[in-house]
Amino acid sequence: MDGNLYWDANWKLPWAYAVYLSKTGDTSIFKDHMTADDGTEGTVFDKRVKYSARSIHDDRLGDDGIMKETYAIDDPGYWTVDNYAALTGLAAYEYITRELYKVEGDQSYLEEADWAKQEYDDLLTAFSARLQKTITDNSLNYIPASVIQTNDQNRMKQPKDANWASMFMGGRWLWDGYLYGANQPEDNINLQKLDDTYTYGIERRTAAGVTDSPYNFGGYPHGYYSSSYNAGYGSAALRGEQYRDMGIKAYEFMLENSMSGPFSWWEGVDYPKESSPWAATNEKLGVQNTPGGGGSAQHIWGQSVNSKILVDSLISERIYDQNKKYEIIVGRGIPKEWVTDGDNNNNVVAKVHNYPAFQGGRVGYDVERKHNQLNFTFTTDLSKAQADTSNAVFSIQLPSMVNNILAASVGEIDNSKGIVTVPLSMKSVTITLSDLPKPPDVELDKEALEIGFATGDSSASVTQNVILPKQGQSGSVITWSSSNPKIISETGKVIRPSSTTQVTLTATLTKDGKVVQKSFLLMVIKADDQGNPGNGGGNSNNGNNGNNGNNGNNGNSGNNGNSGNNSNNGNNGSNGNNGNNSSKPKFKDITDHWATEAIITAVERGIVNGYTDGTFRPNAEVSRSELVVMFGRALKIPEENVPALLFKDTSSIQEWAKSYVAIAVKSGLVNGYEDNTFRPNSKVTRMEFVAMVARVLDLKTTTNESLPFADTDQIPAWGQKYAAAAYEAGLVRGKGNNKFAPNDTVTRAEAVTLLLRMLQYLASE
Repeated sequence: MDGNLYWDANWKLPWAYAVYLSKTGDTSIFKDHMTADDGTEGTVFDKRVKYSARSIHDDRLGDDGIMKETYAIDDPGYWTVDNYAALTGLAAYEYITRELYKVEGDQSYLEEADWAKQEYDDLLTAFSARLQKTITDNSLNYIPASVIQTNDQNRMKQPKDANWASMFMGGRWLWDGYLYGANQPEDNINLQKLDDTYTYGIERRTAAGVTDSPYNFGGYPHGYYSSSYNAGYGSAALRGEQYRDMGIKAYEFMLENSMSGPFSWWEGVDYPKESSPWAATNEKLGVQNTPGGGGSAQHIWGQSVNSKILVDSLISERIYDQNKKYEIIVGRGIPKEWVTDGDNNNNVVAKVHNYPAFQGGRVGYDVERKHNQLNFTFTTDLSKAQADTSNAVFSIQLPSMVNNILAASVGEIDNSKGIVTVPLSMKSVTITLSDLPKPPDVELDKEALEIGFATGDSSASVTQNVILPKQGQSGSVITWSSSNPKIISETGKVIRPSSTTQVTLTATLTKDGKVVQKSFLLMVIKADDQGNPGNGGGNSNNGNNGNNGNNGNNGNSGNNGNSGNNSNNGNNGSNGNNGNNSSKPKFKDITDHWATEAIITAVERGIVNGYTDGTFRPNAEVSRSELVVMFGRALKIPEENVPALLFKDTSSIQEWAKSYVAIAVKSGLVNGYEDNTFRPNSKVTRMEFVAMVARVLDLKTTTNESLPFADTDQIPAWGQKYAAAAYEAGLVRGKGNNKFAPNDTVTRAEAVTLLLRMLQYLASE
């Protein structure tokens, strides 16, 4: 390679290999055999990647240790783009060598990684100091294209020349270096002046009358109107704040104004002319295409940088903290107009599928706008991923979210930066924005509306009366209709049929002249004439008749004066039946169940009840209300000095659960959601349950070793410390196929089993 021309390509060459490695996980390429330009032979790593990185040190021949003079932008100079490229190359080289060390365990790779970090830090210090001097000495409000000159002292004095932004496109450092873990202090002059430099370039070109758009960076002497790299110059803007949508908007500019033919960008593009031989790009746009320019077509350099910024604006993968942490950055460059105009595009803001990440994995998302909410749905396929995703997250960063997040259904919120972070295992999240019109009250009530079920019941298994709210949280009037009122009436009364029957309940919500409907599909379980009428599982039963199930005591009713039943809200009555302790609770559906003993023990202790039909339903899912009640009973939390519940949906919390919920919230055992709801009928995941137990026991993990489960990578980042601590304490074990199944819903059998282990742990302490 010519030592004075385009050396930035040599210095940042490791970056190209880093991209390949991070997307595929293929390290064999570094072992491929090759012959270098000097005739020596060796591996691709030694002769190409390492050579390029190590050459950076020898080429720091400029003032105070900056990169040497080159013709990087076709004129001689000490160009900023060269120093950006070298920093990018060193960051990428450190990434590569750390990955190779993981795979091969060769200490020499770790030594190379340490060298790369030291060289990077030293170059960043030297380059930043020299650049700062030029900016300070000349009172500049921008990053100059030359480290040692102002833009008025070289070819950049021509405002048509796009090279004023050369470092942003050719250097790659501010954005692509960041994606590979480059150290970029927030007080560094390059970050501080980033947005200012875009402002400078736009205002300078506009004032000179050489552009018709802020999204046109200019061209070159063989075509000054624009260039094949136009969108690529917006790459670094993703690292800033003010112009994060620059890449997409500059890409749109190219499509509408600067294409010389289908997929054929010239390097330098001439100003539009009526005599242009090229047809209009799109008749609807009514644009006059440019006549051509200098360079080559098809121009793959341009196509590559433009395509990359288009994708990066929608989704990108960041790897940092010495390759230990991963985040999928979602929508950082999506224009605000895409959000505000979403209702004109079938509510779709963006869709991205099959994005390569995690060395062989694939991720994607859909985002739709509904009123003032953005609904994200994520897809992940880690079946071929080779990277450790235990610390991976989705980081949602749309510009529309900056200082504008009203609430998020899950995740950590940084409102000032406009970021919501959720675990990689999360399937969806809803983010509410402040500046968009909220939905009508009736729509809010429809979204929040839930049917209340008795303990153990759910939409898939109804055995007792259901609670049908008559008023929404925002004041909507609710009326109900039933597809089969003989089984479920319009007031929620349930009469169990002779055979299991499906019933549809439809709610009609009305407010301010607006009417909406919401339907619920319920499965009513058939009546069982063998049921035990005295052993009702519903918590509304005070339990006084509960001892009929103990008729084996020769007719002794045993329940007179049995005050213990009242404290158990209807728990079997057997515990209070003195003289009949040999009679254990029996359920016809747990005979061969893995949790039989735990279920019997939990019922005897008053933690949970069975059902009136003589079943326990061990595999039924547990709701938030039910689990909180089980916790309260297990821990024998006194029901006194109960604080008031202030959730918007307090009326939906079952009466038998309210005191337990209030005490649990006060003690910090459980919390409500960001929208001030409790959602009593929502299900609880195994990870959430384990976290609750870990908090109660104040468990701490004492090791950094990974958990032995086959799906450890599915455990969300926030839950890893809880899962590890519970595992070390012997409280949790895997399910089938050695899986932790963090996102599975907790069943009644699982709930009582872990609660008993919790009590045993407390006793041992």
